[in-house]
Amino acid sequence: MTVTIDEFDKDIELKIKFARILDLLAVDRDDMEEVAIETAAHMTESEAMIVAELICDFFEELD
Repeated sequence: MTVTIDEFDKDIELKIKFARILDLLAVDRDDMEEVAIETAAHMTESEAMIVAELICDFFEELD
């Protein structure tokens, strides 16, 4: 299942957090999954930690 940013239209804070994660993982929106995998493979440890913290924060907000 693909999650899109439009699913968070009613919660602007979640939409912003989701957009930030997307910006760090997949600049190319045409093939987001492939680009995200490639980007993650070349991240430094500190970049990966930033993305991991953003993802954890995002999922905590979903509860």
